[in-house]
Amino acid sequence: MSQDKMKAPALAGHKYRTAPSPSAKIPKGIPYIIGNEAAERFSFYGMKGILVVFMTSYLFMMPGATGEAMAEPKAIENYHLFTTAVYFTPILGALLADILLGKYLTIISLSIVYCLGHGVLAFMGMNDGINPGLMLFLGLGLISIGSGGIKPCVSAHVGDQFGDSNGHLLSKVFGWFYFSINTGAFLSTLMTPWFLEWYGPHLAFGVPGVLMVLATILFWMGRHSFIHVPPGGLKWFKETFSWRGISAILKLSVIYVFVAVFWALFDQTGSSWVLQAQDLDRNWLGVESDHDFDLDSAVLVRHLSRCEPRVHPDANSEDFNRSIYHGRWIRHGGLAARVHRSGASPEHWLANRRVRNSDSI
Repeated sequence: MSQDKMKAPALAGHKYRTAPSPSAKIPKGIPYIIGNEAAERFSFYGMKGILVVFMTSYLFMMPGATGEAMAEPKAIENYHLFTTAVYFTPILGALLADILLGKYLTIISLSIVYCLGHGVLAFMGMNDGINPGLMLFLGLGLISIGSGGIKPCVSAHVGDQFGDSNGHLLSKVFGWFYFSINTGAFLSTLMTPWFLEWYGPHLAFGVPGVLMVLATILFWMGRHSFIHVPPGGLKWFKETFSWRGISAILKLSVIYVFVAVFWALFDQTGSSWVLQAQDLDRNWLGVESDHDFDLDSAVLVRHLSRCEPRVHPDANSEDFNRSIYHGRWIRHGGLAARVHRSGASPEHWLANRRVRNSDSI
């Protein structure tokens, strides 16, 4: 029997494979993971990209709302509290996966929580008796648990699919994995602000929710193709939080201190930079720009596609890779920025709503 046809071992009591089959091919579960990631990133960045604009310009006009428009500093504060929660909950998601549930069950269960959060956002303001502000924070809380909880598991789940015989394909697959992330982010930052301006918050939050449901279904469909590495349980917990494990974590924390500074600045792109864009001259080549354009993701998609041999024949050559990472990345680095929407003014949405209300009379 050839190695490619050998069955992957499964532990007693497990109905799924727990170790990869010896094979030189890309694992069958990878397309499900990449499709899931593209849809999930669309849902997250689409929702996050309109959040500050929604809080300052739309929330106070929703049915059931009380008070005036949210002040810009308060909206920025809420945005960053949400972002903080999204990047804190990965610690909890990692512990849940490695001790109790394993990566697959953690991802699928928290993805359902994630979908519920999107649903709450999509339906807020549908009833005068429920304050949309409370629904906003409930929805964001559920999304922070879902999105943050699955964050440490997905890329590690990609690695679980590979064995020694096909490990050389990991860099190629992670290239496509990162490509899917930036494709989803790029498309969502183009489309979601347009939905918000012309069709209002329900559709603008609903479309990312539908994409998250699609992401969850895609991941569930791949369950029989995935390798399900069992959780480490109490033994893993003791090893990780032994003096040796804690010492390794402390050494790595030095790196993360500097990484945190980068993300503290980068995440201004979704808050203060969005509001700052309202005061900028957005006329470019005689056209007034009113679309959120993620040039960072667009540039990355371009370069990642050029690193794929089927797109560029010299992609695996040493000279090509050197030119990409040492030359062109530097020259394009100055372009890796966002040109944000002016604020997705609610006038068009209000006009459409008045037309619908008059038609229903």
